Amino acid sequence: MTIIVSSPKFQVWMGHVTFKRIAANESFFQNIITTLRLTSHRPSLPHRKSFATPIMLYTVHRQCCRKFTVARDNSSRKRGDRQNYGYWNVRDCHTVQDLVQKTLENFHFSSTTTVAAAWNYFPLLLRRQTQQHQQNHVEQNDEFMHRECQLSSLIQQTIKLLKKCRPKELTTIILSLAKISREVRWMHGSQNNSSINHQAFHNILFDDNGSPKQDLFHPFAEAACHRLAQFDPRCLANLAYAYALLGYDPTLQRGDTLFQKIAPAALKQLHDFDPQGISNTLWSYATLKVSHPYLFRSIGDFVAASPCLNTFKPQELSNILWAYATIHQSHPLLFEKVGDTIVMLDDLNSFKPQELSNTVWSYATLNAVHGGLFKKIGDGIVSFDDLKSFNPQALSNTVWAYAKANETHPNLFKKLAEAIVDSGGLKSFTPQALANTLWAYATLNESSPQLFKKVGDAICIQGSLNRFKPQELSNTVWSFATAKLQHPVLFEKIGSTIVERGDLKAFKPQEISNTVWAFATANQHHSGLFDEVADSVVASNNLSSFNPQELSNIVWAFATANELRPDLLKKVGDAIVEMDDLNLFKPQNLSNIVWAYAKVNESCPHLFQKVGDAVIKRADTDSFNPQELANIVWSFATLDAKHPDLFKKIGDDINARGDLDAFTPQNLSNIVWAYATVNERHPSLFEKIGNSVVALDVLQSFASQTFSNILWAYATANVHHPDLFCKVGDELVESNVLTSFKAQELSNTVWSFATANELRSDIFTNVEGVIGESHDLASFTAQSLSNIAWSYAVANVDAPLMFNDAFVSAVLEKQEELTLEALSQLFQWHLWRVLERSNVGLPEILQEHCHQAFISSDVTPSIFQKDVVALLTSIGLNPEEEFLTQSGYRLDALVEIDGKRVGIEVDGPSHFIRRKANGSTILKRRQVTAIDKITLVSIPYWEWYKLGNDRRKKQQYLQSILSVLSYVRKRQA
Repeated sequence: MTIIVSSPKFQVWMGHVTFKRIAANESFFQNIITTLRLTSHRPSLPHRKSFATPIMLYTVHRQCCRKFTVARDNSSRKRGDRQNYGYWNVRDCHTVQDLVQKTLENFHFSSTTTVAAAWNYFPLLLRRQTQQHQQNHVEQNDEFMHRECQLSSLIQQTIKLLKKCRPKELTTIILSLAKISREVRWMHGSQNNSSINHQAFHNILFDDNGSPKQDLFHPFAEAACHRLAQFDPRCLANLAYAYALLGYDPTLQRGDTLFQKIAPAALKQLHDFDPQGISNTLWSYATLKVSHPYLFRSIGDFVAASPCLNTFKPQELSNILWAYATIHQSHPLLFEKVGDTIVMLDDLNSFKPQELSNTVWSYATLNAVHGGLFKKIGDGIVSFDDLKSFNPQALSNTVWAYAKANETHPNLFKKLAEAIVDSGGLKSFTPQALANTLWAYATLNESSPQLFKKVGDAICIQGSLNRFKPQELSNTVWSFATAKLQHPVLFEKIGSTIVERGDLKAFKPQEISNTVWAFATANQHHSGLFDEVADSVVASNNLSSFNPQELSNIVWAFATANELRPDLLKKVGDAIVEMDDLNLFKPQNLSNIVWAYAKVNESCPHLFQKVGDAVIKRADTDSFNPQELANIVWSFATLDAKHPDLFKKIGDDINARGDLDAFTPQNLSNIVWAYATVNERHPSLFEKIGNSVVALDVLQSFASQTFSNILWAYATANVHHPDLFCKVGDELVESNVLTSFKAQELSNTVWSFATANELRSDIFTNVEGVIGESHDLASFTAQSLSNIAWSYAVANVDAPLMFNDAFVSAVLEKQEELTLEALSQLFQWHLWRVLERSNVGLPEILQEHCHQAFISSDVTPSIFQKDVVALLTSIGLNPEEEFLTQSGYRLDALVEIDGKRVGIEVDGPSHFIRRKANGSTILKRRQVTAIDKITLVSIPYWEWYKLGNDRRKKQQYLQSILSVLSYVRKRQA
């Protein structure tokens, strides 16, 4: 017999001659083996640990092989029995009934090989019957009971035969039963009417709960366990695969499980496993969620070291990767090698959709990075003519994997979206597939409004969403919110579904937080949902199961949706305060938490103190982005939460940054507004921000509130920055932006220019025009009206379009809301209107009310003032302290020089903006001089402090300025 090494019938893999049947004709395979035995011709085998290239064996004269018969078992039989056995062929049976009948009739005359062959034929006949729809319905009770008894008897007789079975026969029987179980389970769960055979098998193999009868399958596991040492790799793989199909891992008599026994047996023969055996073994462990790290690590090392990975079939590679991912066992080298192998392929036409999907799913699940693989598979899918062969799960898993791995592939996502949109309906998509698809597109920011609408509509038309798990409901609304796509009906349906369930115990913290975050982000109002969530969180014994992101999202969502639940905020605030530290909180978490409390005006001093301390403890605040820094200081200022160290640290951090290009106009505005509101001085910060604004070419991106708040902050903080006011003033005058200002913003704008003594008449004239043409004075608050009146008095700019009977009427309507400060401002405006401009002022009753407020303010002389008065006395003058003028102003001191009254104003820092008199100071000086005819002398703080404690120098200073005044008076006389 001549043996040629060239046929594709058999191949050597991984250093051991493993005969792998390629053709379907098993008799040909047996004849070749027999031929090799009889001729005693054996090819020389390479060393087990070496790797031989694939070789092929076949016989030149095929007819010669057929002359040899397969060796039968050595058990003694009578001649008649042998004759019966010779005529008994399972393939002569064409139905399950025939096979059952024939097997039972010949069981005692059949070898274990024949019994195994019979069982191996059952799944094929069942499958044929299903495909041909040959169903005899179970209403034929007598026939059904007879069939069930026959099958039960056959199984019981087979179990008694197990001790005689060789490993291959044993695994063939159990694998056949597993395949039968899979077939009848599918038929039982489908809408098709089950046949008598299917129903009979189901009753025998499964209990009432639909689980395999363990007492039935346990004997097979025990029989296999006793002779595992005799099992070759293929038998071990098939044994594991069979019980994986059944869905359980039997517990043996000694307490171990079957899969715990299979692992060491497999490891001993690891080098003899072929690719399919490795794939099936790993798949089986993963399917049953049986963890065996050493087995997986050893197989991974073995496969990764193989130079023959390109001989693995796509399904084998896919199943191997899937197993590692499912069992959550990482093996970077294996994934790298497999990925490289797939990338090197010319094309992926040999891969089925499920295999491509499982491959990328596995890499994403284990966070195994391989950009080349994702690109290769993405390009491969895009190159397909159509995606009709992709089932919903394959489509969903594919996009989910790319999103999970953060691998972008726009063409792939576009093609998959078109495939889903163009499909008829989405009834075949499971809730998980729908939710995962949306989640993937939203995560990678892949815009597909048509896809989202189709999925949203498909969910809405379902009568009930009871099949949707909490995570699927949460991911669905999260995806729409993240993608910034509206679907009110969908949000309403999901919100109502959650409320109807009544209990959120099934929801994980992340699902709760993501759901309310989505509703708030999408601006979808659903009070019932928010109440349900708030009640659930408040009722919780503790919030330790919520991570920082989840706590942050919940309070942020309630604040954004304007859902006021103080009990919820208190619960969350107390939980955070009780934590040892906030190191696990990201900058965004800290920022969003304090922002939420400030947004709903819910004070929580202990929480703010803790958050402020946490920010300070960070080595630096570089990890905080501009939005987070701005929100933190804005929140503290809004709730008047004092924390000087926090403001200093954040101010210093912003100062240390090279430029402020990353800060939006609103960020800059909120920062300076916050520092001014809590009176936290940081001149260098204000200087830097002011310079940054001035350096901008245009201010078109600035909103009206941004302009207003920046001006207000600089004026309130007494920070002198004329370039800033000039830049903003030019923008307000030259553009049409003032027409978009709200009443409060207009008021703040003119007040800021007046307070900062930046008296640009064009600003005041333009604001007058806007208010006169576009605003109803009734829409202004009392404080806004008084601020506007005071500002125009300071600027000394008449405004007839605004200051008329309508203005007085608006003030009278809101006089109950006027504070002492507002009344004082209105009195100063009245003085300006009547005594300076000779115009109509306030009605007499309101005028008196304002006058009383103006003169009733408590005055406490400063040390500076007392020092000046004492020295005035020492040089022979008789100063009158806190002199009340006829107009109502108070002077720090009044002296008489050459028969003329001279007012002495001791001007501390509050009277100036960087040594330039502020609006209040210049208005007082002008009105006292014009109305009371009193000459004023100012003693600025910086000149006085320069004299130190030298009493003589201070006396000389006073004499000098007063003598100059006297000289001027004489010259004027």
